[in-house]
Amino acid sequence: MKEVPKHMLVKFSVYTDNLGPGGRKNRTETSIGTKMFQKLDRIEDSPKAVIEVWQNIYNEILPGKPDADPLTVVELFRSHLTGIALKEFDEIQHIAAIDLFDKYIEVNMNSRMCTYGADDRENSKLSDTDIVKLSTSDKRSAANEVKAWLARNEKRKKVRNAQQGMTAYNYVYPPPLFPAPPAKPKQGMFINWSSTGVSAIGPCAWLRLQNHGWEFAPRFEQLVFQGVQKLAFKTFGEHCGRTQIDHLTEDLEMSTEHNLKRFLQLLQAHSEAQPFYPLMSTDKEVGCIFSESRKIAILWNAAYDLHKDELTNLNITRKDDLRTWEEATTKFILAEERRKAKAPPTKKVPVTAPLKAAPKGGSAQPSDSKCGFCGRPGHLGKNCFSNPKSELYKGAGSNSASGSSNKRAGGGGQSKNSSDRKRSKLSYEEWKAKQEYDKYCMDASSDEEEK
Repeated sequence: MKEVPKHMLVKFSVYTDNLGPGGRKNRTETSIGTKMFQKLDRIEDSPKAVIEVWQNIYNEILPGKPDADPLTVVELFRSHLTGIALKEFDEIQHIAAIDLFDKYIEVNMNSRMCTYGADDRENSKLSDTDIVKLSTSDKRSAANEVKAWLARNEKRKKVRNAQQGMTAYNYVYPPPLFPAPPAKPKQGMFINWSSTGVSAIGPCAWLRLQNHGWEFAPRFEQLVFQGVQKLAFKTFGEHCGRTQIDHLTEDLEMSTEHNLKRFLQLLQAHSEAQPFYPLMSTDKEVGCIFSESRKIAILWNAAYDLHKDELTNLNITRKDDLRTWEEATTKFILAEERRKAKAPPTKKVPVTAPLKAAPKGGSAQPSDSKCGFCGRPGHLGKNCFSNPKSELYKGAGSNSASGSSNKRAGGGGQSKNSSDRKRSKLSYEEWKAKQEYDKYCMDASSDEEEK
């Protein structure tokens, strides 16, 4: 994961059927874990982030949810959004709900299935050969539609009622009219909530509340996905999928620093991302996972020149010599291993030893030289505290002398505090000599008093 603040992450609980994140060894059949995904703050012209979110939903979250459906996909995508992306997605959902009702629900449900009667149901019980013998084409089409509709609902009723803990599913024939989607909330409509009973719901809730909303949920998810796709690739256009394939096949090149296994992982990632690009009616390859021939072409054009000698030794001189993708990966990985084995070892830069102290008159590093006054390494004699000619000399009377010289030079002299600090930083030999001198003065003064 990228290093982003916690408020820009959304957390999901994932339940899987294998020992995954958070799984325990004594419960290898299931695992409970959490995953963090980055939130989207903008959909428009943000194709990479949008593709990553859709891939996370399909590859990471949905496989761990036992009750997933197309509406769950839409709701999970919305949970990744924040800021202006929420406004963009709500507008996409509203437009998709209107298109779903006008183009599919109103046409297939309200205008057809809801108008069929008992005669059409009796005709649907006939065999396919008997339905063909009906007098008019309208009766034949109505019988086929009713037969397929009853089969779907009976299957749902049988499977759903067998599941414990789920609400039983029942339906009536003909079905009631499907209501229109809720209008987009307007300013001021929630003021008199107690008297009007207004309850604003989203398109997903609208479909869930209807008894036959499940029949149109896959189409709604597809319309929402197409709306997000169109907005995310707004500037890139509908040809971006074809452009990506051409770039990978023709312009991509490997260098000696690239790892072939890592390159194959990225190629697989681009292949899995291809279904999230805008579809093109004239190109069947766009919007689909790469075929083996496409993967071989990408790998050959990008890595052949780098491994040409090794592939020739393996009797691989043409792209047609690689019949399957598994064979292509095996040959190229073997060629990379042989190329690395033949490469000369990298020369290590020798570590230079530190310079030793130079003789008199030569140059040496201050850290290795020894002082001529105190005999300690690490500094020169001109900087020694024991050298009377040094500016750092801390012998007796040095502070007053230096102070008077500074005053004569116009520097103002040293302050009392700085003199005290310098006086306190004496070497051990100087401190010991000072103690003996003070003791000598005390003894001399006491002798004079006794006399």
